[in-house]
Amino acid sequence: MMTKEDLQQCAALCNEADTLSGLIKDLEQRRESPGWTELAELAYGCRIRLYRRLLEKVERRLTEVSDALNKLPSNERELLILRYFEGWSWCKIARKLNYSEKHVTGFLHQKALETLKNIQV
Repeated sequence: MMTKEDLQQCAALCNEADTLSGLIKDLEQRRESPGWTELAELAYGCRIRLYRRLLEKVERRLTEVSDALNKLPSNERELLILRYFEGWSWCKIARKLNYSEKHVTGFLHQKALETLKNIQV
């Protein structure tokens, strides 16, 4: 079951994935430097493994959300992506989808959330 709160958390998860990827890349570059020691390998190697596990967890969650969104009708999927991932205003979404703002904020948004809630991931 996917909820509105899950969608709201996705932007933070995307940022977390980017941060973790950057940390892993930085530590792996340090690993290749001539000053890398066995002690550094113990300390930073553990950190790299931890970051990779965290990144895998975040990526799994983002994949679940993506899979659920892909099961929605295209107009509902687009509405939720524009609102929760792109941060668009209701007015801008309404113009893009060629609906009134009232229809988008009321009926279509609620319908999309209800459909999403009933999707099993």
